[in-house]
Amino acid sequence: MMRTRISNAKPRRRTEAKKGLIIMAMTNEQFMKAVKARDENPGIGRRRLVAITGCTAFAAQTFLKQGNRDLIPDTKKTAKGVKTLADFRQAYDKDTIVPAKIRGGIAALGPDGWEYEVEFAKMCGISLYDIGRYRDMFTDHVVQISKSSKRAWAASKALAAKMREML
Repeated sequence: MMRTRISNAKPRRRTEAKKGLIIMAMTNEQFMKAVKARDENPGIGRRRLVAITGCTAFAAQTFLKQGNRDLIPDTKKTAKGVKTLADFRQAYDKDTIVPAKIRGGIAALGPDGWEYEVEFAKMCGISLYDIGRYRDMFTDHVVQISKSSKRAWAASKALAAKMREML
């Protein structure tokens, strides 16, 4: 398998100058040999690297100049860096983000705390529009104070029930 690396090195031919880049190609085996040789002898020269790996002189020179460690196929890095659908949801899906922020806000109220809805939304870092869309998921924690839109958010369901009895 050939590795293709796009380099910003100075182009040698007119066609490369038009494209603005040079392509350096090494096989995986050549690349791994080059990395091993450079690790064993940091001052290794281009000619010696060509003799060890069998790659072209230009590829060896570019490899030595740029260091190209980022091309090493590392399965451990890939496995840790793989992102799942759950990661995507946590980053972009409002149906996941907003309820999580509301749950965090409820937890931040403490065991016996409560807050008006406007202040609660500010504390959670969400808009009143978003809190209105997801309020139905947390009806046990919401207390309607007046017939207008004044509401309070309670830390626990028991506290919210006690607050409703007082009204």
